[in-house]
Amino acid sequence: ELSAAEQGWQILLESIETYQVDTGISDLADQHDHYLYGKTKRIEDHG
Repeated sequence: ELSAAEQGWQILLESIETYQVDTGISDLADQHDHYLYGKTKRIEDHG
């Protein structure tokens, strides 16, 4: 039997899977200020 904490995590993860939305935006987490607040996208140097 799962503990209360484990049950809570299970419910949370099931809810995320149920309600997730494919936005088609691959950089959403990196550029959240742009998508939420309209700020200029940050340019990152990966090299």
